[in-house]
Order: sequence, then structure tokens, then C-alpha cells
Amino acid sequence: MGNCCRPSKQFEEIEQAETLDMVRNSNPLDDSDLIFPSKYIREDEFNKITFTENGIVNFINEILSETYTQKFQDETMKISTAEKSKFSKDFFIIRCEAKLEKSKLKNELSLKNIIDSIFDKEKRMKWDSNMKEIEIIETFSKNAILVKSVTNKILMISSREMIEKRYEFYNGNKYYNFSSSVPDNLFNINEEIVRVLSFFAVNILWEDENFFFFDSINQYDIKMNIPQSLMILSLPPKMKDFIKKLSDFVNQE
Repeated sequence: MGNCCRPSKQFEEIEQAETLDMVRNSNPLDDSDLIFPSKYIREDEFNKITFTENGIVNFINEILSETYTQKFQDETMKISTAEKSKFSKDFFIIRCEAKLEKSKLKNELSLKNIIDSIFDKEKRMKWDSNMKEIEIIETFSKNAILVKSVTNKILMISSREMIEKRYEFYNGNKYYNFSSSVPDNLFNINEEIVRVLSFFAVNILWEDENFFFFDSINQYDIKMNIPQSLMILSLPPKMKDFIKKLSDFVNQE
């Protein structure tokens, strides 16, 4: 859930026709149908993700079908990992699943409120103290953007920067948000900030009568020389803090 944000168009304006089933059954698309200009696609992404609507859907389905090993679970969240990856064997695919109980939130809150609070840059900056900067660099369509996010420095850990291409769509009652880093050589690197490589990040949000649900699956190289096992151990408290801050914010809005 660390990533943000989303196009400025309101969530309900995303065409309902952009669903998994309709995209999956569409005709093959040529290069003119790429969601992003080809210069924003990394070399290691070619032949692994096809950056069309159909290709993004297929990639999300592949990620969801991976075999995950549970590392942590309590009544509100589950964290698991997968070692198989198209991109790198050096970094786990990490999956964080969480739920937010509606009875603890204002009655009038909707899924849109939750999505906006996470992926709208103005709202995210109000409650997420970890974020130092969020900038939409370019807008390709109503649901595809290029975005830069910078985190604050924590203790002795340098600030982190990500520059990602991002695509969002709506399938029935579920919201999907895909992102991945662009080639580093397109943007100057600030020597005081460490640039993170986002191989990919997939966020899915939906709701039922009692809960809002989050499913966040990603693979990052955050450029830190620490064992991944320690990173996994740090995730539950970080996720709990994220959910608490989000809950507090939406209740005060």
C-alpha cells in the first residue's frame, strides 16, 4: 500500500467497460495500444509484461496465481511471500492482505473514500507522515500516469524515491492499481536520495457488508543491505501503523 497516487479524474469516471472479463476477451492489440510510451518500459520488462490493457490484466492474474508462503497472520492481516519471479531471484515477492472493519469507521464511508485517501496525492500527504513528496509528472490518459514519490528520511536511512508508470481500472466491485519503475536514465538521480526499483506493484481494494479489503503484492529492490527476513519481520507493525493512520484520517474527513 505504500505507493500512490492516481489520475485526477474521479474514481467513478473510470469507464465501467474496463473490466477484467471484457479486456481478457478483447482482440489482440498492436503497439499503438500501449498504455504508456515505450520509452517508459524498462528493458527487463520486455517479454514479461505487455503494456496493453489485456497484458496488464494477464500479468495481474499471473501474480495472483503464484504460490505464496505465509509469514504472519492475525485477525486483521496476513503477510506472505513468493520466491518465483520473472524479474529477480534476489528479492521476494511480498503480499500483504488486510481488512478494515466498517463498524469502526463512519457509517457514510464508501470504498471510494478509502481509495481516494490512499491514491489521491493531496489526501495521502495529509495523513501519511512517511511521504515527503508526491508529484504527477505526466498524464497519459484518465487512468494512466507517471508519478514520483519520495519518502522522508527515517533515522539513519536515506530518503527513498520511486518514479513509476501507473495504471488503474475498475472491475465490477474491485479496484486495481498497477505500477512499475521507469528506466533510471530518463530522470536525473539525486545523490542525496536513493532511487528504489519497483519491479512491479499491484494493489486491489474491494468491500463487503462488514469490511474494506486490501491486497497489495509487490517486488522491490529498496537498495538496503539488510536480510530480507528482517524486512519481513518489520512489515506487520508497519502495516498496522498504515491502517491506523488511514482509519484515523477517513474518520476525521
